[in-house]
Amino acid sequence: MSEEVLSKEEINFLMETLEKKKVETVPKGVTPFDFDSLEKIESERYIRLEQFLSTLSESLEEELKKTVLSPVKFNLKGKKKSVLSKVIPNLSPPILLIKQIIESIGDFYLLIDSKTAYSFISLLLGGSPLELEGKPFSKLELNILNRFSSSICGNIREVWNSFFSLPLKGCEIVENIYEIDIDDEYFIADFSIEIDSANTPFIIAIPVFVLKELKEELTLSKPNPEEREMLLRTLLEIPITLETVLFKKRQRLIDAINLEKDFILFTDKKLTDKVEVYVERKLKFRGQLGEVDGKRAVKLLEIL
Repeated sequence: MSEEVLSKEEINFLMETLEKKKVETVPKGVTPFDFDSLEKIESERYIRLEQFLSTLSESLEEELKKTVLSPVKFNLKGKKKSVLSKVIPNLSPPILLIKQIIESIGDFYLLIDSKTAYSFISLLLGGSPLELEGKPFSKLELNILNRFSSSICGNIREVWNSFFSLPLKGCEIVENIYEIDIDDEYFIADFSIEIDSANTPFIIAIPVFVLKELKEELTLSKPNPEEREMLLRTLLEIPITLETVLFKKRQRLIDAINLEKDFILFTDKKLTDKVEVYVERKLKFRGQLGEVDGKRAVKLLEIL
């Protein structure tokens, strides 16, 4: 059979795939196509998401250094799509859950386990990092973590708003992690924080439906101010054509064909009448004919 025509078996297989039926037999040499892959959110496919995560990692590292007055390394370990119910068991309780509120479309979350939380509490109180698991945070600890989360949220908000048009409107601590749907699909960015030889996790979980709302922006790179300025300067140097129309006249085709040298065209337009000025054949101005320093000139009177 011609290479340009599908066989009956291939057509049947394609129809079964489109209808999402279970395919009993796969014709030799035919691989099923996963149509759901077109909707997958992967940071490598979305330039601005990748740039956001990289910039955020650098920004949070600087912020944490100022907060704890201690050497800090903040690294992005990995990215994946998963449900929170598979991520939470890998964190040491109690988990500090911070909600970031995105205007109009939803929220995303920071997940900080007890190792990370107590490391900051200890450093801020001037002690060595502790690893306390299981017990709830005390009121004093929550007050410290509230101040810590406000500092982190302000930093994240600044970076986010420099990348995306829908701004972050605020953040708050969620006291019960099960208030959110942990079985929803999330884009998980897994960071590690190294403080005084302690290595602790820090996770950002963005619902996939939120990223789909931002899908058009995710495919764009963040504008570079220097490149924008260079492009603008280049564009401003492009030569364009300006034309001044002294008068217009409608004439029969036969008369226009018979025009010859020295033929005089008559018009009722006066010298004081406004003339039209075209930029690249588009009418942009009306002006007045005149003379400046012995040269013919047009004074622009109206912008159209």
